[in-house]
Amino acid sequence: AGAQQDLQIAIELSKVAMATMQASKCPNDFLCPITLELMEDPVLCSDGHTYERAAIERWLRSHGTSPKTNAPLPSRAVLPNHNLRGIIDTYKQNHAMDL
Repeated sequence: AGAQQDLQIAIELSKVAMATMQASKCPNDFLCPITLELMEDPVLCSDGHTYERAAIERWLRSHGTSPKTNAPLPSRAVLPNHNLRGIIDTYKQNHAMDL
């Protein structure tokens, strides 16, 4: 059981390392300002910035301010950023060998 747990931990660490390498090779605009990871479900917040949905929703549960500027938000609503999601998806397809 111990060896299997060690293997599982090594696999998880590999996944984290791969995600970090992928994020470091892509344009900064594709990274969530909160998590600094490549966005999968980008959403536009009322501060005009785009974030990963899970990250900004977690932030908004305990803050009424922008994570980037700390200015008060006029709304906690988020909207899907379909355009950026499509651009990221295309980038990932075109750079799959590099990621």
